Amino acid sequence: FGIGDGNTNDAPYLDSIRRAIVTVATSHYDGIGIRFFTSRSRAAARGLMVEIRDVVAALDGSGAGVIPGGASLQETGDKFLVKSNIFGWTEETFIAQTNGDKFEIQVGPDGLLNRNADQTSDDSIVLNEVFGPLGVARDSMHEPFFTPAQTPKPVRPRTVTNGKVDGQVTTIDVNNTTATVGDAGVITVTSTNPTLVPTQRATEITRALNALATSTGIFVAHELGHGLGLIAKTDAAEASIEVTGEGTFLSPLAGTDESHSASALGQLMDRGQDIRWRRIFTPGTRLPLGGSNQRYLTDCFPAAP
Repeated sequence: FGIGDGNTNDAPYLDSIRRAIVTVATSHYDGIGIRFFTSRSRAAARGLMVEIRDVVAALDGSGAGVIPGGASLQETGDKFLVKSNIFGWTEETFIAQTNGDKFEIQVGPDGLLNRNADQTSDDSIVLNEVFGPLGVARDSMHEPFFTPAQTPKPVRPRTVTNGKVDGQVTTIDVNNTTATVGDAGVITVTSTNPTLVPTQRATEITRALNALATSTGIFVAHELGHGLGLIAKTDAAEASIEVTGEGTFLSPLAGTDESHSASALGQLMDRGQDIRWRRIFTPGTRLPLGGSNQRYLTDCFPAAP
């Protein structure tokens, strides 16, 4: 995304990006009785682990390639897409995570770039508007699972022409700016040396950091929603849950058989292809849970049980 050279885990403004992602993701669950930790592990905790990486492959083995994120629950090593929610698993195996049990979320922001496959789409246009000034090529994509594979194009190096700075963010930018993260998870980059980092350059960096952090935070919130039971599949073979002594049930939150809203609603649990990049690149954006999803989470995870 032009924020550093992509070859190091210590990218420019990384701490601000992390803080903003966590703020955006957690704020989608305000008023819901779930807690967020940034430590790697919690002993005897019932929860889901989130990993942010470069790319995520479709979890169903369909060959669908890179997607922005995925939720996976495994019990005794049998992997499948989210079946119901974390209450559908025995507490003993959940806490111990034995026999290959896994409860995790993976988010891969590189999936954003693949909307460049359609250069006429507004998603591709806004990708270029936001990340082009940081040196990202107009047609850059990351699709390693297709033939031929697509890897991100090299980012243009930082250059200065007639006082205008273009290209990759480097230590010159970092060392001559300050970055703050507000309560809403909005990043602000301010130049401390306009000769080396003009105001326009600081504005472009601010816009790119917010686009990356806000969209990634929304993807995290979306995938966590799946792990918490949003939205159930309609196929009984995949989505039914047995309650001892009571019978077998389907969730009342039936959507599509991809576990998303049955139609585009402008909500957090819509299908990825129904979510527009321009909207989720906007600083401060939150996607609503929707009435039935909000009620479900409030009932299952009361803020004050």
